[in-house]
Amino acid sequence: MQKSFNDLDPNAASLQDTYALLASLISPLDGEFVTLLEASGRRLTDDVVAQVDVPRHDVSAMDGYALATPDAPSHSLVGESVAGAPYQSILQPGQCVYITTGAIVPAGSARVVVQEICSESNQTVTVGQFGQDHYIRRRGSDVAKGEVLAKAGQVLDARSVGLLAAAGVEIVAVYRRPCIGIASTGDEIKNGTTLDANRPMLINLMKSLGVKVVDYGVISDSLADTVALFEDANRRCDIILTSGGVSVGSRDFIRPALESLGEVLQHKMKVKPGKPLTIGKLPNGLSIGLPGNPVSAYVMCILAVIPAIKGLNGKPIGLPSPDYLPCSTNFKHAIGRAEFQRATRTGAGLSPTGAQDSHLTSILSSADGLVYIDGESTGYEEGDLAPYYAFERLVRLD
Repeated sequence: MQKSFNDLDPNAASLQDTYALLASLISPLDGEFVTLLEASGRRLTDDVVAQVDVPRHDVSAMDGYALATPDAPSHSLVGESVAGAPYQSILQPGQCVYITTGAIVPAGSARVVVQEICSESNQTVTVGQFGQDHYIRRRGSDVAKGEVLAKAGQVLDARSVGLLAAAGVEIVAVYRRPCIGIASTGDEIKNGTTLDANRPMLINLMKSLGVKVVDYGVISDSLADTVALFEDANRRCDIILTSGGVSVGSRDFIRPALESLGEVLQHKMKVKPGKPLTIGKLPNGLSIGLPGNPVSAYVMCILAVIPAIKGLNGKPIGLPSPDYLPCSTNFKHAIGRAEFQRATRTGAGLSPTGAQDSHLTSILSSADGLVYIDGESTGYEEGDLAPYYAFERLVRLD
């Protein structure tokens, strides 16, 4: 099958070339300290260790009685130990105290028995029948002081924050949250002739990743306005993300505006959808210019922007490993550029989510993920195993 003229571009970079370029431009962001109340969703720069044992003392696992003599039937009741108000003395042989769940077990205790098997009369507790359990949670049995609880590079969630809080951790060192500027370009959007789908889509995509977002609105087709955008973004953002204006038409100003402030390092990528992809270096940051078609903009954001943000967070730049799943129908592909086709996954396997034109937002919205087809391949037939990237795995920073 003959390659199309549109795909015969020796200057277009491969996906791996693009990742190599991004890796050469990006360094991990500086770290900062945050409290645990601000820590969920943040990536650690350093290991975090337990500051205390968990539990910090021997504590009771049940409501009942702490006994000094483990197997005697009768015990003298000398007090109680409840959460927040432990019994202060050392239990002597034959003595016991009433104890609640989570309360500190007094020194001298041999075991705890549950109150359901005991009777109490005239300050004497009688145990009806002993079981095998001693119902004492030993100090450090959950977490030992000094134990590594979270590794550098880990993204904290509510569960890990709870663990750190229980172990006496109050602040953690995390990578600074990346700041991403987002702008749409074009007079047709500015004057309302065309509705702006890209900017709301990209802003919500970035916010779902937990990054800071600066909304620059819609920039008109003007070199001066585009230069002003990059000047402000250079002061405020780690990456400025634009959509539209990245081709070579007379009204495309992304490239000349970048060249006036920095350097354009890549202008095209040998991938469908989304051949126009401009990567530029600003004095203080990075610019990534996406195509104007919404599907192309979204897929290129997944393929280039999210990996770049991973790099800012100290992670390798690239895609996660795909799942290889059977095709329930054919995936057709013209030899030329590698392609990421929008796909739906069912119990029967993978199938294309309708036509693959880059303007069809309804198809993108219905898809579950992307199927990768190499540029030299004619596609997949029913039953073939195809590399599949689920959106839920692509749209994350861990």
